Amino acid sequence: MATLSAMNVRPAQYSVLLVIAANPGQSQSAIGRTLNIERARLARMLHALEARDWISRASGRDARSHALILTPQGERALTKITSLAQKHETHLTEYIGEKRRAELMKLLREFG
Repeated sequence: MATLSAMNVRPAQYSVLLVIAANPGQSQSAIGRTLNIERARLARMLHALEARDWISRASGRDARSHALILTPQGERALTKITSLAQKHETHLTEYIGEKRRAELMKLLREFG
């Protein structure tokens, strides 16, 4: 969280941006299912990201859904955030070593 604070973004918001970038045009409900985020919480996150002009909502296949996409500003922000996250991962690996990092990642996947 401290690493991402330079961009005033939380890890969950970063995850949402990554999923939208990898799946442009997906609906809010699809993003929520992918990340297992409760509907109301995701709606608040999307509102905050939209207020920062990082995402936009376009009408989806039916009137009740919206296709989510990154804006150009959101793409630039995601590039910066990803760079910060990579620096954090590098620092973590230097601190605990590659073998322990691999073990940690394995354990975290088991809980996910």
